[in-house]
Amino acid sequence: MIAETASTEIGGSKAAWITDALKAQLPPSFPQIRAVLWFNWNVPADPAPLDWVIESSASAQAAFASGIASPH
Repeated sequence: MIAETASTEIGGSKAAWITDALKAQLPPSFPQIRAVLWFNWNVPADPAPLDWVIESSASAQAAFASGIASPH
């Protein structure tokens, strides 16, 4: 189990990060992981908040839905 993870839209593609983590990295490298807990919270920060929620963009939400639908 991965007890806590998240990603932000700042500095890159959150959707690509989610897809890579859930579909490309975890299945071959860590096949025994069966649970992932997403830190689904907006964290106030200066100068911009950390948008760690899944719903921060339609593409991130779609990538997460696709990743967790995997049979892995």
